Amino acid sequence: GGICSTSTTLFNAALRAGLETGARANHYYYITRYPKGLDATVWEDGSAVQNMTFTNDTPYPILIRAYAKPGIVRFTLYSVPTGRTVSISKPIVKNFIRGYTVVNYSKSLKPGHYIQSEYQADGQDVWVTVTVKDKTGHVISTKTYYSHYARMIGVITKGVA
Repeated sequence: GGICSTSTTLFNAALRAGLETGARANHYYYITRYPKGLDATVWEDGSAVQNMTFTNDTPYPILIRAYAKPGIVRFTLYSVPTGRTVSISKPIVKNFIRGYTVVNYSKSLKPGHYIQSEYQADGQDVWVTVTVKDKTGHVISTKTYYSHYARMIGVITKGVA
């Protein structure tokens, strides 16, 4: 949870500030510490790249203040007040499939020891709609974010005698 915690947190700060969002993709499976449907994964694999982007579409500069220490990342955005308001819908969840965990036993591990090689996660499709209005109440933008999260089967290997 390093660079994706950073990208998800910055994405949500920009989103809640009413800024124009650009590139964004959800994680392969849902990670419970992130807002459902509003995570923002970033990665690079050879020439393939997934970024998270946003644009300051206001007439004023913004200052991004970052704070990080082990287990915590926070961004605060500062600018001249624009009067924008942001409303975020509750997530709409469909096609929910519960994840589960299987346990395998192995003599290659000492009895009582175990290794968790995968964690369970529920599969689901999620939609979240974000509406940004200017100070007069005029809608600047409405955007619906769709996220498909795969069901994950957790795997634990336990040592036996």
